[in-house]
Amino acid sequence: MIPAKISRIDSFCILINLYIVCVSNVLEITPKDQQISKLKIDLYDILDKVTNFDFEYTHLLEISDDIKIKLATPSTIYEASTDNLITSVIDTIHITGKTFNFSQFDQKQQQSLIDNISSDVTTHIIRKIKEIDQNYQLDVIKYGQDPPTVITLNLYNNSMFELLKVIYNSNLEAEYYYRYFMAKHINLPGDQIETSTPAEIQTYLQFYKRERKEEEKAREKAERAQGGTVGTSPMMPGM
Repeated sequence: MIPAKISRIDSFCILINLYIVCVSNVLEITPKDQQISKLKIDLYDILDKVTNFDFEYTHLLEISDDIKIKLATPSTIYEASTDNLITSVIDTIHITGKTFNFSQFDQKQQQSLIDNISSDVTTHIIRKIKEIDQNYQLDVIKYGQDPPTVITLNLYNNSMFELLKVIYNSNLEAEYYYRYFMAKHINLPGDQIETSTPAEIQTYLQFYKRERKEEEKAREKAERAQGGTVGTSPMMPGM
């Protein structure tokens, strides 16, 4: 069976799922536009909002009895220019008994087909795109106040791509620090650290945090019993 074409929404959800499985479902970022030291985001919440959003992936645009156009969700996660917006959302065109599947044509041929249809048809397509765009306004993150900052996903701009960039880039510095910490304080061999996945590293660090907390409690109890000062051991960020 030939799989259906992957849409922009599908690609976004797949990449969010990959991050959750390989790294973590919790994302910690430091917003630059609010007086918030750290913001914790549950990626499952974003995934839930996107997958459960009531939205039709395809729309049939009936221009006349002879002209029908099927519009689909853009397939690419990133679009460098809005010039190709119309061709990126057309799935098929039915003209006087003939059906043209846009996926079978290259970009130049697609543009040629668009150029050879009337401007009235183009106007109908643009009007429908604007209508769909108004319906797909999905607020996935909100933080701060007076007024709050809201991150909204739209269908026809690069908002999904930009959010993915934040998700995948925000943890890079932390990953470097975690690997450094594991080598210096946990004394794991370098080759083991380099071959460990982010999920495995997070598991090691959780074990380390749990062990250190238990040791700190035991040390604090012993020091207090002896009337001394409680010492500390190396701690991870957020502990």
